[in-house]
Amino acid sequence: MKISGHSSLNKAEILVLRSLSKISNRKWFSLICDETIDESTLEQLNITVRSVNNNYNVFEDVIGLYEISRQNAPTIVEAILDTLTRYGLDIGEFQYL
Repeated sequence: MKISGHSSLNKAEILVLRSLSKISNRKWFSLICDETIDESTLEQLNITVRSVNNNYNVFEDVIGLYEISRQNAPTIVEAILDTLTRYGLDIGEFQYL
Protein backbone atom coordinates (compact mmCIF):
# COMPACT_ATOMS: atom_id res chain seq x y z
CA MET A 1 0.00 0.00 0.00
CA LYS A 2 1.41 3.34 -0.99
CA ILE A 3 0.24 6.33 0.99
CA SER A 4 0.46 9.64 -0.80
CA GLY A 5 -0.40 13.15 0.22
CA HIS A 6 -0.65 14.89 3.57
CA SER A 7 -4.34 14.00 3.98
CA SER A 8 -3.63 10.28 3.56
CA LEU A 9 -0.88 10.42 6.16
CA ASN A 10 -3.23 12.06 8.64
CA LYS A 11 -5.84 9.35 8.01
CA ALA A 12 -3.25 6.61 8.53
CA GLU A 13 -2.08 8.25 11.76
CA ILE A 14 -5.68 8.47 13.00
CA LEU A 15 -6.18 4.74 12.33
CA VAL A 16 -3.00 3.89 14.24
CA LEU A 17 -4.03 6.08 17.18
CA ARG A 18 -7.46 4.41 17.30
CA SER A 19 -5.81 0.99 17.32
CA LEU A 20 -3.41 2.06 20.07
CA SER A 21 -6.30 3.30 22.18
CA LYS A 22 -7.86 -0.16 21.97
CA ILE A 23 -4.52 -1.91 22.57
CA SER A 24 -3.88 0.06 25.76
CA ASN A 25 -7.20 -1.22 27.16
CA ARG A 26 -6.28 -4.86 26.55
CA LYS A 27 -4.61 -6.96 29.19
CA TRP A 28 -1.76 -8.52 27.20
CA PHE A 29 0.20 -7.37 24.18
CA SER A 30 3.42 -8.17 22.36
CA LEU A 31 5.34 -6.99 19.30
CA ILE A 32 5.79 -8.70 15.97
CA CYS A 33 8.60 -7.13 13.92
CA ASP A 34 9.65 -8.17 10.44
CA GLU A 35 12.33 -6.56 8.34
CA THR A 36 12.86 -6.98 4.64
CA ILE A 37 14.33 -5.38 1.54
CA ASP A 38 11.78 -4.52 -1.13
CA GLU A 39 12.42 -4.76 -4.86
CA SER A 40 13.68 -1.17 -4.99
CA THR A 41 16.29 -2.21 -2.35
CA LEU A 42 14.76 -0.12 0.44
CA GLU A 43 15.16 -1.75 3.82
CA GLN A 44 11.88 -1.71 5.72
CA LEU A 45 10.66 -2.70 9.16
CA ASN A 46 7.04 -3.65 9.82
CA ILE A 47 5.90 -3.29 13.44
CA THR A 48 2.70 -5.03 14.53
CA VAL A 49 1.17 -5.24 17.99
CA ARG A 50 -0.56 -8.50 18.92
CA SER A 51 -2.95 -8.04 21.84
CA VAL A 52 -5.43 -10.17 23.77
CA ASN A 53 -8.52 -8.91 25.56
CA ASN A 54 -10.19 -10.30 28.68
CA ASN A 55 -12.26 -12.70 26.52
CA TYR A 56 -9.02 -14.11 25.06
CA ASN A 57 -9.73 -12.71 21.60
CA VAL A 58 -6.49 -12.06 19.71
CA PHE A 59 -5.97 -8.88 17.66
CA GLU A 60 -3.10 -7.86 15.40
CA ASP A 61 -2.69 -4.18 14.52
CA VAL A 62 0.03 -2.85 12.22
CA ILE A 63 1.34 0.35 13.77
CA GLY A 64 4.00 1.16 11.23
CA LEU A 65 6.10 0.36 8.20
CA TYR A 66 9.39 2.19 8.49
CA GLU A 67 12.33 2.63 6.17
CA ILE A 68 15.52 1.77 8.04
CA SER A 69 19.11 2.50 7.06
CA ARG A 70 20.46 -0.98 7.84
CA GLN A 71 19.26 -4.46 8.73
CA ASN A 72 21.26 -4.80 11.93
CA ALA A 73 20.25 -5.13 15.57
CA PRO A 74 21.09 -1.57 16.73
CA THR A 75 19.13 0.02 13.86
CA ILE A 76 16.12 -2.26 14.35
CA VAL A 77 16.10 -1.78 18.14
CA GLU A 78 16.32 2.00 17.68
CA ALA A 79 13.32 1.97 15.30
CA ILE A 80 11.28 -0.21 17.67
CA LEU A 81 12.06 1.91 20.75
CA ASP A 82 11.32 5.10 18.79
CA THR A 83 7.94 3.70 17.76
CA LEU A 84 7.08 2.60 21.30
CA THR A 85 8.03 6.02 22.66
CA ARG A 86 6.15 7.90 19.94
CA TYR A 87 2.94 5.99 20.64
CA GLY A 88 3.30 5.87 24.42
CA LEU A 89 3.60 2.08 24.71
CA ASP A 90 5.52 0.92 27.79
CA ILE A 91 7.90 -1.92 26.99
CA GLY A 92 7.51 -3.11 30.59
CA GLU A 93 3.87 -3.93 29.85
CA PHE A 94 4.65 -6.35 27.01
CA GLN A 95 4.11 -10.07 27.51
CA TYR A 96 5.18 -13.08 25.48
CA LEU A 97 2.19 -14.35 23.50
